[in-house]
Amino acid sequence: TKVSGLTSVVDSAGALLSGLSQQVKDLAAKLAENADVPAAIESLNQLSTAIDEQNTELAAAVTANTPAAPS
Repeated sequence: TKVSGLTSVVDSAGALLSGLSQQVKDLAAKLAENADVPAAIESLNQLSTAIDEQNTELAAAVTANTPAAPS
């Protein structure tokens, strides 16, 4: 159905954003361990936060705009 198709798209987008966020966090951790680059680490952390926020916004928008399943 249209809604189940949308759910699949949203799940895929959410997984993508979560994966990207984790990759950024992992990179920031590596930089913290192996280099003294505080500005780069802060930028990466800000990017990760922005990705997480957009993921939350996407989920909320889909929930708000998806009709309830008929009972």
